[in-house]
Amino acid sequence: LSTLKLNDYDFLFIPGGPQYKELENNPIFLEIVKQFYREDKFIAAICAGPTILGHLGLLKDRNYTCFKSMNENFGGHYIEDYVVQDGKLITAISAAATIEFAFKILENIKGKDKAELVKNQIYYYSKK
Repeated sequence: LSTLKLNDYDFLFIPGGPQYKELENNPIFLEIVKQFYREDKFIAAICAGPTILGHLGLLKDRNYTCFKSMNENFGGHYIEDYVVQDGKLITAISAAATIEFAFKILENIKGKDKAELVKNQIYYYSKK
């Protein structure tokens, strides 16, 4: 992590699952998160990942979601939904939200038209 050229990156992804503890205990990673936030770059976090943002104080006065049982008083507005976007902050509730989360990220990287094209290509809107 210490060799990354952060100016080469516009988007940070924070995974969920038990490995979030390892990330949260890594001071280099936490500095990366804070730098992305300060520079108003995209940060996408899923499941337990958003709790890292909360512990850093980055969810204060923001709309967000995270794994429901891990929601603490982060000073923001918890929304129990698959995906919540507040500015360049994108959060997802759990692994069950991965498809919606991926499409929200794609929409922000490539635009709504591209996201819709991919949804149609994979039969996202098909009925049983």
